[in-house]
Amino acid sequence: MSILIRTFAVVILSVLGFGVQAQGYPSKPIKLIVPFVPGGAIDRAARVFAMALGEKLKGQVVVDNRPGASGVIAIEAVARAEPDGYTLLFASDSFVLVQLTHKNLPYTYDDFTPLARVRSSSIYMAVNAKVPADNLQELVALARSRPGKLTYASGGTGTILHFAGEMFKQKTGTNIVHVPYKGSAPAINDTVGGMVDMVFGGAAEMRPFIDAGRLKPIGMTGAVPSPGTPMQPAFAQHGYPDFVMTTWQGILAPARTEPAIIDLLTEACADVAATPDYFKAIEPTGAEPAPPLKGKEFSDFIRRTDRQYRELVSQAKLAFGVE
Repeated sequence: MSILIRTFAVVILSVLGFGVQAQGYPSKPIKLIVPFVPGGAIDRAARVFAMALGEKLKGQVVVDNRPGASGVIAIEAVARAEPDGYTLLFASDSFVLVQLTHKNLPYTYDDFTPLARVRSSSIYMAVNAKVPADNLQELVALARSRPGKLTYASGGTGTILHFAGEMFKQKTGTNIVHVPYKGSAPAINDTVGGMVDMVFGGAAEMRPFIDAGRLKPIGMTGAVPSPGTPMQPAFAQHGYPDFVMTTWQGILAPARTEPAIIDLLTEACADVAATPDYFKAIEPTGAEPAPPLKGKEFSDFIRRTDRQYRELVSQAKLAFGVE
């Protein structure tokens, strides 16, 4: 009996210890590692989130940009960080994509604990103003009449924009040719200039060219049109109900972080993401209304997205194999 009592006491003290530690958290600045260069839409959203999370936790959250290697550098840094709640990852869809495009990654999904999805946005498709198609139906008909002739630009091979183009081909039964660029800006610029016929990109980047009549909007990959871009029909509402794909960002912590800290961070991140002021601040980056996913919901979303993209890679016979 005494052994049982001592064991029970140890468990109680451990739980209380977690509570005490969580109550004193954070006692120093939290580092939010962002896998992108400063100044872009995702970096701007990360900085808004970091400030809001710091206010929520009554501490300081500092953005640490670590771009390169399709996000692998930043992701590995968090996977190897001390699991104490002071190093977090501002993850994006590239967290899933690199699992498909790279070999021999120095980490796995099991090295992370997903906390909450904090931003979501659709991918938009537009064509050069001179392309003889003004809507989705006309573009699909044009592409089918010219197999292998029309081209589409993306921000690079293996990016979410590339995957959006391949999904478009799969769902519409068309054969359009991928032209990868080093980033969305040159891809959009060359589409405006007529070097390629169409482009997949973000709303914030495309909107000025669409408003100026230099690009024609064709469709978007969200389930429904975004209130901020009503001229964009959703593919899912125009004959392709299973063509739904979004870019997203969420917060991940290293695995083995103490449960009390994980619980505190999960609730704090989800609370920030659900705040109207936070969404208003990130809406100019192309963010769209979406309920925050937290804990297991977010983890399941990541695994479901992984399965969706693996199926696309298999069906489209895409080959990457980056070391």
